[in-house]
Amino acid sequence: MNNSYQKKFQYTEEVTNMENLGKSLRLIRKGRNITIKQAVKDVCSQAQLSTFENGDSQITLKRFYGIIKNLGITLEEFEYIANDYNLDNIHSLLKNIRDAYNHNNVEELKKILDIEIGKEEDGLHHELNCLMIKNLIAELTLDFNLSSDEKQKITNYLGSIDYWGWYELNLYNNTMRSFDPKIIVNLSEEALKRSNYYKDVPRNKKLIGQTLLNTMIILIGYNEIKMAKKFIALTTGQLAQEDIFEKTILLFISGAIAYYDGKIDIGKKKMKNSINIFNVVGSRALADAYKISYNNIINNQT
Repeated sequence: MNNSYQKKFQYTEEVTNMENLGKSLRLIRKGRNITIKQAVKDVCSQAQLSTFENGDSQITLKRFYGIIKNLGITLEEFEYIANDYNLDNIHSLLKNIRDAYNHNNVEELKKILDIEIGKEEDGLHHELNCLMIKNLIAELTLDFNLSSDEKQKITNYLGSIDYWGWYELNLYNNTMRSFDPKIIVNLSEEALKRSNYYKDVPRNKKLIGQTLLNTMIILIGYNEIKMAKKFIALTTGQLAQEDIFEKTILLFISGAIAYYDGKIDIGKKKMKNSINIFNVVGSRALADAYKISYNNIINNQT
């Protein structure tokens, strides 16, 4: 491909994308019965927005965000509509991965892995995505255990990112079980520090809390109770009043830690209360899963 054709191709692709953004913006604006005048208040001229919506011009990122704010929607909502009412590729991939994993569907995970491998795309995220899927398969079967080199690629990547965003937290959560306890403690502490930049983003804040919960669950599974205890207060500080699901799991974890610490009756009560909450709200599968965990803890200690 010669340089002139490559530049023309890139420019055409960029214009197409900008045109799609403009059309999506107009669709949202009209759907919310907002006039051009209202949409551009304190942002830009009506003519600028009109030509952008028609795909005849571009707009600065600052002005684009200003218009989004005036429309009263989030950037995530805009992206969903601009992507023809679909999640973007990475969100869709991670959703499919978690759905298959939560249903113990190994065959579906293998299909997703085959598709991801078949993309033959360059770039680090593509390789990391494959490692994520392989590790989740490894958790459900004895196949695809990550090698030392593969684990190192994950830790090298995470170590190279100063500010962990939504992707990095998902990558770590989906590969955490492949690491030994000391590395998990170090990475989880780094996750808390390096994700602080996005701590006020609701989606990220919730994911940070889930990361700390997963940390304690895995450490308890390794019987590293002392290591797990240090994350109790950190997790409590991450959870909001409305995070009932996460708080219910934290209640079970704190009960398990209390039980292992010799506070038998307190520990049992907390774990039973957690299971009871899941039963009361109709989350039978979760109640059954934690009942199994409860029995395993009791039986392992007696």
